[in-house]
Amino acid sequence: FMDAGIKYAKKVPIGGCWKGYFQNVSARKDRNSSRCQEVFHLFFNSTPPSDAHTTFLDLDEQQNNEESTEGLLPEGSIHVRGAGTNQFGTFELLGGYDLETG
Repeated sequence: FMDAGIKYAKKVPIGGCWKGYFQNVSARKDRNSSRCQEVFHLFFNSTPPSDAHTTFLDLDEQQNNEESTEGLLPEGSIHVRGAGTNQFGTFELLGGYDLETG
């Protein structure tokens, strides 16, 4: 693992913990604000393995399609992975970051 924020300092943030909020479309009746606080950890790997995926696969799908390239990280992309929590529960992030398009 090499943090892409170090290797590509001007293009990618350094991985770590973020705390903030997002704005919901409408406020809940029991709250004055439509803001939803969240905390998440996100990492940008500039040296991903050749079989790094940008999508979650079912174990059954993975075993049946071992040679499939569906969901694989495109060559030259940075692997992005993270997890977090907010008032709706726990979530996981998985994807890729293209340095050319940002």
